[in-house]
Amino acid sequence: MSAVAPTEAAMALHWASAGPAVVHNVDECYENPLICLNGRCDNTLGSYRCACQPGYSPSPDGGFCVDRDECRTPGDINECNQGFCQGGTCDHDECSQNGMCANGMCINMDGSFKYHDECSQNGMCANGMCINMDGSFKCQYHDECSQNGMCANGMCINMDGSFKCQCKPGFVLSPTGHACIDVDECYENPLICLNGRCDNTLGSYRCACQPGYSPSPDGGFCVDRDECRTPGGDVRPCENGKCVNTDGSYKCVCDSGYRLAPDTKSCVDLDECISSPCQNGKCLNTLGSFRCQCLPGFNLAQDGRSCVDTRRDLCYSQYKEGQCSYPSTAPVTKSSCCCTGSGGTGGMAWGTPCLPCPPMGSAEFNTLCPHGAGMTYSGDDINECAQNPGICTNGACENLMGTYRCICNPGYEGDPTGKLCSDQNECLMDVMICSGGTCKNTPGSFQCICPTGTQVNVDSHTCEDNSAY
Repeated sequence: MSAVAPTEAAMALHWASAGPAVVHNVDECYENPLICLNGRCDNTLGSYRCACQPGYSPSPDGGFCVDRDECRTPGDINECNQGFCQGGTCDHDECSQNGMCANGMCINMDGSFKYHDECSQNGMCANGMCINMDGSFKCQYHDECSQNGMCANGMCINMDGSFKCQCKPGFVLSPTGHACIDVDECYENPLICLNGRCDNTLGSYRCACQPGYSPSPDGGFCVDRDECRTPGGDVRPCENGKCVNTDGSYKCVCDSGYRLAPDTKSCVDLDECISSPCQNGKCLNTLGSFRCQCLPGFNLAQDGRSCVDTRRDLCYSQYKEGQCSYPSTAPVTKSSCCCTGSGGTGGMAWGTPCLPCPPMGSAEFNTLCPHGAGMTYSGDDINECAQNPGICTNGACENLMGTYRCICNPGYEGDPTGKLCSDQNECLMDVMICSGGTCKNTPGSFQCICPTGTQVNVDSHTCEDNSAY
């Protein structure tokens, strides 16, 4: 081990630091343990010295130890003849030979050599494993995607030293980043299935639509179903009516003669006869309509709802034992004939063939004559005198509103109804008539039969002696 003394300047400095009054030695070896690296520090009075280890020599300023190149001699002659001297011996440099470490870096070692290992360098194959190869190296990374269960519901993408999950639609990355979890679309968007119920499914959702709605083509929402259309041959709704589509449903607008069924989804026949539309006739309900069947003597009006008294035929003032007699001179309506309330024995008759008029007060009479006797069906006065000139036998007919009366000829008197003229029995009315003779009643008059020798006085209607003339 070699030693070196510090310079005079260094000594002067150390001595001076003690001041003019006291001289004190400083132990540099104690104060700086690294002061003689690769050697031993020996303190001296006012300085120190480095006792260097074998193979090292003091630096030019003597402050530390430096490596001594034993392989070089004065005159720079290599003692080992193109080799290296290690520990006092000469090593042969194999790396100096041609072809050593082809495609790589040759590093000479004590008595041998080795390839250069790139993997020994820091930062090689970050996040992976470096594998040294002849003249090169390769990085091998751990493939996390090869493990079962990685990136469930998604696709695992391997990366240098790591991986990432690419999730399928309807999934999002879990907090750990190792898997994909389902997105509850129903919770995130309460309006996602308007007019229906949202049911979450794995990776998606589905809409359970309300009645009257159907899922859209992509199943993402509910759309109105047009019930009025009949694809696939379904029965058309609103039979006997028109189907009008509404939002989520439909309504039926029924044809004339039909009404909405209780279920409001179809149209059923309307029984018009309930409202008795046929005047003076019988109502017959038909599918979607009705028709009126008129009573005998009535014709159906143009409105198809009423039976009117427009048919004309002969009126007979007497019906007896199935025989009609005393026809009118002109055809008249049935009500003009039968509503007079008069007639001979057996009543009136009308039509061809003739049929008896309904008895006064009967239901048929009241239907035919709603305004009463003497008035037509339509409420007009019946001129019985003009319709039946012989209505007042033995008298003259006077027409009145709704009736008539007979003004009887002399020798006749009217009955309480004023419609019949009966013969007066003058013989009973005046006991003095035909005095002196016999009174004989005749239709509408009387006759005095006088005894022989007498004759009737036409003025006094008595029998007087012929001598008086």
